[in-house]
Amino acid sequence: MLRRIRNKIQKQEKRHTVIYLIFVTLTLWFIVGYRGKAPTPPRQEEARTVRVDVRRFKTEKIVSDILIFGQTEAIGSVELRTRTAGTVEKISKERGKFARRGEEIFRLKMDDREARLQAQTAAAAQAKFNFDTAGKLLADGFISRLEYIATEASYKAAAAALEQIRLDIEFTSIRAPFDGVVDTLTPWTGQYIAANTAVGTFFDLNPIRIRAEIPEKYISRVRPNSTAKITFPSGETISAKLTYVASAANTNTRTFALELEAPNPDFKFRANMTVELRFPLDEVYATKISVSSCLTFSEDGIVGIKTVDDDGLVRFYPVDLVREEKDGLWVSGLPKNALVIVAGQEFVGAGEKANPNFIGE
Repeated sequence: MLRRIRNKIQKQEKRHTVIYLIFVTLTLWFIVGYRGKAPTPPRQEEARTVRVDVRRFKTEKIVSDILIFGQTEAIGSVELRTRTAGTVEKISKERGKFARRGEEIFRLKMDDREARLQAQTAAAAQAKFNFDTAGKLLADGFISRLEYIATEASYKAAAAALEQIRLDIEFTSIRAPFDGVVDTLTPWTGQYIAANTAVGTFFDLNPIRIRAEIPEKYISRVRPNSTAKITFPSGETISAKLTYVASAANTNTRTFALELEAPNPDFKFRANMTVELRFPLDEVYATKISVSSCLTFSEDGIVGIKTVDDDGLVRFYPVDLVREEKDGLWVSGLPKNALVIVAGQEFVGAGEKANPNFIGE
């Protein structure tokens, strides 16, 4: 019995020894293997360059301008008024019609004016005969100086009355005071109109006047006698010459009033129309960019354009808009010969290397 127990204890001791030796062997193998193997260095990211499309743009000297809005108005306007009373006999020029200076717009009936003219003509002739006779009688001593003066007064009164009836007849015809357009006209045929009644308005539209206002920060750059490009709502354009610049700013809007004039011989352009003005300022160096998408923003939110220099480095230039045209934008702030990034600028930053692909060269 004792022998069996002793053999069992010896077997357990051998098993523990084997397990211990296996543990030691694995520990030594791990330590030696870890220390003997050289560590693998981390992979470095390969340097890369972004391919961007570039186009060469040249800077040139141009006249900068500003887009403002204005309104047309008549160079002259008058209120039509009757100078005598009467019934409207005929409307010769409807409203909106052109009339030369002196042309009849409408006419009042003569009524008894012709008869009164004949009567007053005879009375004036009689007074003139009496006055001439009195002069001879005064020279011969047959009448006194006082009697002569009385006949002279009668003659002048008759002549004045004749002139008055002649003017009354002339005033029955309301005529154009100058070349222009009948803007409004209120009378109608058969209407009785009292003297000194407002009956319409008459405009002079040649030349046409354009009023506008320019911000005060540009007023020092306004050139005297400059010519602006005027665009009407229809798309038609004309040139207008600057004729007036206000000496004081509007205290509410901080703008200065401008007036320009443009020929309008056929009265094609009307008053109170809203127009666009391309108003010229001073000369600046600018670059015409045909691709507006090349405009971008810096990290600070500044509008600018990215370029590539001779070493392939990306540069950012803040720019200012000088002029806007249908086929491109004129901007200032770029170097004389700039390689502008027209595509891919959003993938590269200032100071980074880029692989330029030249467009148009």
